[in-house]
Amino acid sequence: MTDFVMNRRDFIISLVIAAIGQGLGTVNALAERMIGADADTSDLQVGDPLKNGRTRLKTVVSEKDACPVPNDVRALIKGDMVKAANESACLAPLVDTPPHVQADEYRKKMRTFQKLHPDDCYVSPDQRPLLKKCVERLKRIYRTVGHTNFYLLGVDDALKLAHGYQRIGPFTRVEIEYLESVFHEDAVSYGFYGKKQIADFTYQIPRKQVARIPHTGNYLYTGRPVALYQRLHRDIGSKAILTSGVRGIIKQSYLFLEKVQSSQGNLSLASRSIAPPGYSYHGIGDFDVGQIGLGPDNFSARFIHSKVFKTLLSLDYVCLRYTEDNPFGVRFEPWHVMVKSSG
Repeated sequence: MTDFVMNRRDFIISLVIAAIGQGLGTVNALAERMIGADADTSDLQVGDPLKNGRTRLKTVVSEKDACPVPNDVRALIKGDMVKAANESACLAPLVDTPPHVQADEYRKKMRTFQKLHPDDCYVSPDQRPLLKKCVERLKRIYRTVGHTNFYLLGVDDALKLAHGYQRIGPFTRVEIEYLESVFHEDAVSYGFYGKKQIADFTYQIPRKQVARIPHTGNYLYTGRPVALYQRLHRDIGSKAILTSGVRGIIKQSYLFLEKVQSSQGNLSLASRSIAPPGYSYHGIGDFDVGQIGLGPDNFSARFIHSKVFKTLLSLDYVCLRYTEDNPFGVRFEPWHVMVKSSG
């Protein structure tokens, strides 16, 4: 490795040149994404100006917890929305209690998802430094490829990018094994009861099966997910915005492990807010919807006060994945739209 640091465009071009004659692989697909016509806006942050003088629509780049789940969601919905809330399947009560837990105990845990509980599972002390190193390296990849490209990044692409960029640095064998062990861990041990959606650690999202949604910095799978988003966007209006769409294994690993680290190694607390890698429905079709201008509140229970949520609740073709007191072991997420074909 030479001492100089290549810029992003030069490095991607060098990957393409090196891959000539070897067939179209994942690195080539990544290069096509990153040096395409709109690549110069892929890593813009909120409010960054575009070259043509327009300003990017405000989108949320942080998926942090902002407030606890209210005791009674329906009580916070006023006026004409009361009837809709009472009749909505999207706010249905808990039907299937997860195995080995008491219903009252489970509800309390989900409604106080940011608090510590006696049976929470933690990263062992000897693995804390390794966790930190993995999060830091994933963060450097994120800053290198940009916000939008990071969503589609596969494990193989991430390893090659890390090896090629001096400022990222190659993953060590121990780091790779750790990331893979987190992926293959049975999340029930954390208290997460959702089904595994992606079984292959090196799964690569097929580029031809996703579409970039303008002004959002996000992708959706073509077909039902795109059609559903376009329909609800028309019905809700211009205030609605796609805040998170397709997420690959690298993106989900980063979100989950960053949450684990900020929770002092508490895997259970993290899994109550963010699905472990491989378990997220974002990997197969679901997406998040928010309201322009709300910022981080789009990922908090405060979202239920928004006009977008109240309209979303009235649409009989839309349902939420993680309802109030849902059986997955996940906090209430009023922004997470279920695509029915995804199970």
